[in-house]
Amino acid sequence: MTMEPCTSSSKASHRANSICFGLDGATTYFTDMPTGRILAYASDVDTGQAHSPRLFADSADHSGLPDGRGSSGTSRRQADRLPRAQVSRASTSPGSPTDPALAPRGMACRSASRLEGPSVKITEISTHILRVPLGDRTFYSSQAAFPERNSLLVRIRTDDGLEGWGEGGQYGPPSPVAAVIDDVLAPRLIGRTPDQPVRIWEELYSFSRDFGRQGPYIEAISALDIALWDLWGQSLDRPVHALLGGAFRDRLPAYATGGYYGENFRDRTAMLEELKAQTATYVDSGFGILKMKVGLLPIALDAERVTTVRRTVGPDVDLLVDANHAYNTATAIRMGRALEENGILWFEEPVVPEDRAGYRAVREALSVPIAGGEAEYTRYGFRELIGGGCVDIAQPDLCVSGGFSEFQKIQALASTYGVLTVPHVWGSGIALAAALHALATVPATPHTYAPVPLQNLPVVEYDRTHNPLRDELLVENFALTDGDLLVPQGPGLGVTIDEEVLQRYETTR
Repeated sequence: MTMEPCTSSSKASHRANSICFGLDGATTYFTDMPTGRILAYASDVDTGQAHSPRLFADSADHSGLPDGRGSSGTSRRQADRLPRAQVSRASTSPGSPTDPALAPRGMACRSASRLEGPSVKITEISTHILRVPLGDRTFYSSQAAFPERNSLLVRIRTDDGLEGWGEGGQYGPPSPVAAVIDDVLAPRLIGRTPDQPVRIWEELYSFSRDFGRQGPYIEAISALDIALWDLWGQSLDRPVHALLGGAFRDRLPAYATGGYYGENFRDRTAMLEELKAQTATYVDSGFGILKMKVGLLPIALDAERVTTVRRTVGPDVDLLVDANHAYNTATAIRMGRALEENGILWFEEPVVPEDRAGYRAVREALSVPIAGGEAEYTRYGFRELIGGGCVDIAQPDLCVSGGFSEFQKIQALASTYGVLTVPHVWGSGIALAAALHALATVPATPHTYAPVPLQNLPVVEYDRTHNPLRDELLVENFALTDGDLLVPQGPGLGVTIDEEVLQRYETTR
């Protein structure tokens, strides 16, 4: 099999089993040189993103070509848009030209060579523990102090030079998650093809079901799953959100997560002044939605904190409140009454994750929507949380609950109950990129002509505490644009790790 640009000499040579390619405006055509038949074309949209080519099984029929070649009334058969490996097998049979059109424009020769070779295999899986001490920027939730930001990244490499990234191990110590990947799961993936993330997820979960249905094993599977989707997208030159079925939007309203407790939380006056200054800064930065913390202090004082923020930002800024499961049913309802008075649009984790009855009781008692799920694992955990009538907003964390493969199942489950899915986002820029891809595919729940953020349109969490793993680790760092974050459009996750920054923050166990 040979490939070359289409010229009059190449078309005249009629070499057997050869393809030439040519560019015509925004369209790339691939022609069988012996016959002159147009085998495929790939058109670019206005954004410059290459779309999958249309393959003609009966190449004599060219109806529907973008410049009107062929009669519109002529029927044609269009091949399914198959994954790269399947198209390769179908198109390399004797006498059938290889399909180079699945490659990005300008890459036809290189990709055709890759397609003709053996299947791509996973050759290396490495884990990277990252830690950033916060020093005097230490902050507190209701549950703990945060003296550092940490996470666990996984890199999967293939024999064709691609590498995909995933994340897990961001809630607690990352070392257990790294051990699960290094010692247990990674050896099971070496030599596998990376374009089967859903199948691999099911196999890894079935393997570890007896001892790993929650915790480090699911976080490890989550990290590997995200990396596999990243690899698959890169191999097809398509963003992950396209592989997930298509994006409803290319940007998402972002909410600023802040309003934590500082070292001065025992000094009422100083604490409230710092809280006012912090939340005012978020609004000045362009955020129209803020989330703050409660649960560390007595209910009366935390209620004062909420009222202080409402007065500071005014009535036009949406406020969310997160207790990090600080209350029992009775105290959560007491706190919830103060939230109702301040127009709070969700009350997150009012009770501990295990207390399903408490969730239901709080939800029934309050008019404030109840959110939860960041500490939940897989569709099975969310089946109880959502099916049990515990929440109005489901918050799976992709790096904890099972990655992209499981997110799709959780979101589908939530949609059947009319529950909006808004992932929890923590960790590094990889976690944020993954959340943006997932959220791009979540439909308005329920559908309306003009969806409203937090009412039926999902929003993305954008933590504003100091975190170089989020703000420095990627070559393409995220920034607020008119209150939104843009969904990456490049292949895979559409982001690139800055290796120098990775080495700066990487530590041993």
